[in-house]
Amino acid sequence: MLTSIGDASDRERLIEALQQLGDSITEAIAVITESTNQPLLLSIDEAMRVLAVGETRIKRLVYSGKIDSVKIGRRRLIPYDALQDYTKQLVAEQASA
Repeated sequence: MLTSIGDASDRERLIEALQQLGDSITEAIAVITESTNQPLLLSIDEAMRVLAVGETRIKRLVYSGKIDSVKIGRRRLIPYDALQDYTKQLVAEQASA
């Protein structure tokens, strides 16, 4: 917990380090995506595997608007970038908590 870290400057440095880690993770995901020819749009099942969450969780995230999605015909698809954005947002939120 941040309360056991010391003074405010220690907490600020930790938050900054966690945000930099989140940025590094996002950049690494981008490199992996480019090198593996990741599709731009993912099905619900594919997004579940990428985030390692279940179907109910991914659908709640999509329908609540926390993860952007598009509809093509009858299919609901999730831009890969939306998963990266969501992951980055989670890291930032937890760093500031």
